[in-house]
Amino acid sequence: MSIQLKELDKANWLETANLSVSEKQKEFFPIPNVYWIGISRYEEHTNLYAIMLDETIIGLIGLGYDEDGVSGFINPLMIDVNYQGNHYAKKL
Repeated sequence: MSIQLKELDKANWLETANLSVSEKQKEFFPIPNVYWIGISRYEEHTNLYAIMLDETIIGLIGLGYDEDGVSGFINPLMIDVNYQGNHYAKKL
């Protein structure tokens, strides 16, 4: 099994938007993926990617640059509740 990133596009954005963390984790990760997808269209320094396990979308990650154009950030990073506990984020 391989972990890879695939840029969000019109073929995969809806499936990615429907992923979610557990109810308990929503205390720490309350923002749904559809929100991140919406703001990414207007944030010029953020790119969103589907996290793929082979051909299955299992999460969402945002990668971008700070305003200085040098420093970077990862926001958000989420793995769907059905795939958590397998160290996929660490492997990514």
